[in-house]
Amino acid sequence: MPGLVNTPAVELVIMDVLMPEISGIQACKHIRAAPGSENLPILMISAHDESEWLDQALAAGATDYIPKPLNRAQLTMPLLSCW
Repeated sequence: MPGLVNTPAVELVIMDVLMPEISGIQACKHIRAAPGSENLPILMISAHDESEWLDQALAAGATDYIPKPLNRAQLTMPLLSCW
């Protein structure tokens, strides 16, 4: 992932909490550690709707967390404060 957030084309990151190579929580922490990532919105989506997953995602720097199955109303709401 080196240089990911320095790529001008990246305006939004959407990922699941559980991924094959690296967890979304770890990936989020890695992205947030990169210079210039402060305003990059990171949206975490997961089938896990337990509050500990939400807490972990937000603590790692996620902008918002949406449980699956996706709800149309949730997708039309603006992300927290970064937009």
